[in-house]
Amino acid sequence: MEANIAQLNEKAKEEQAQLLKEHDKVLNQRLQEQEKLVQEGFQGRADELQQEIDSLRKEKEEAASPSFVDLAIDTAILAAPGYYKAIPITAKVGKYLWNKFF
Repeated sequence: MEANIAQLNEKAKEEQAQLLKEHDKVLNQRLQEQEKLVQEGFQGRADELQQEIDSLRKEKEEAASPSFVDLAIDTAILAAPGYYKAIPITAKVGKYLWNKFF
């Protein structure tokens, strides 16, 4: 069970790193597009892109930081005695699967 949890944690970290990489790529593309529009005199569209860029930055920050639920489950895993550790571990696996497929 612990090996499976370790594998799930590693996979989650890999997916988070990939997500951050994709966010960086999209963010850089939007910044380049915005710069080009400003140079060509399309300030209105550049302002819209700035809002999109700000939104992408916020999403990136949210993806990089652990959620309150994750922190609570991790704390419960550490605090739970013996077989009761299975309850928060099951919750964490369930949360991971929910985020992956829904």
